Amino acid sequence: MSVFVSVGGSTTRYIVKDLSVPPASSVELVQGGAKFVMESSDVLKVQSSAANSADVYVSVVDSIST
Repeated sequence: MSVFVSVGGSTTRYIVKDLSVPPASSVELVQGGAKFVMESSDVLKVQSSAANSADVYVSVVDSIST
């Protein structure tokens, strides 16, 4: 599976590329309070080798009050 960000709709930045995940297992790409900061025009995409071969969960914070 590959996880990447389409930056502004034109440039692709990979978070992970061609990661092999064994059946019935999981992987956590961002750990320990780390985060990715994206612009509103960026798009997070996940691609796997077959349709319905992975479930993906993403946590999003849209805005933070000061």
